[in-house]
Amino acid sequence: MTSSAAQKSTGIESDASKCPEQVLIANDVGNILIVLDVDHAPKSAMSFLEQVDRGGYEGATFWRSLSPQNDNSSPAISVIQATMENLELATMVPHVATSETGLRHIDGTISLARGDGGNCTTTGFFICVDTQPALDAGGGRTNDNAGFTAFGRVIEGMQTVLAIHRSRTQSDAFHIYLEGQLLSEPLRIHQISRTQGIPEVGRLIGDVK
Repeated sequence: MTSSAAQKSTGIESDASKCPEQVLIANDVGNILIVLDVDHAPKSAMSFLEQVDRGGYEGATFWRSLSPQNDNSSPAISVIQATMENLELATMVPHVATSETGLRHIDGTISLARGDGGNCTTTGFFICVDTQPALDAGGGRTNDNAGFTAFGRVIEGMQTVLAIHRSRTQSDAFHIYLEGQLLSEPLRIHQISRTQGIPEVGRLIGDVK
């Protein structure tokens, strides 16, 4: 595989003049390294970074694992979801659809939580397991068909994401919609912080069209 082909396969385009924003998420299962696409999704990426910098996600937990086997909505998706401990620190973020950013919910994409028909919120985020077109604008997961806002992607630690996704879930839930999706043992995030960017790794392109 050529260097160019390798970059395309990871969803990263080389740009030696630029260091991307990267965030490291550490928990008991392992580490997850995220690269943020500030160029294409600046509002979501910078809002996420602001929470990281102020410690808003310290103590957050991965608490939900969705797959076609336990998804109570349609189209079914595969993701893991984390939510902050202190919800009072959350901020609202204007929703910018993937049809505007050109990004897509591919394997390892990170996206902000969003209420159907509303804006995004930094209360939590989710990470895709495999490509999830249902989460894109027009994908049908939301009633308003606006989807969710992709703003970055895992570049290291997908094995950790998969391990969390495969964690045991419980049948009971505080809402019928969540039955079968709650982790039996939620995984606390011990540290989430910026880490030094790698100069030869440039902007996240995903499936930009």
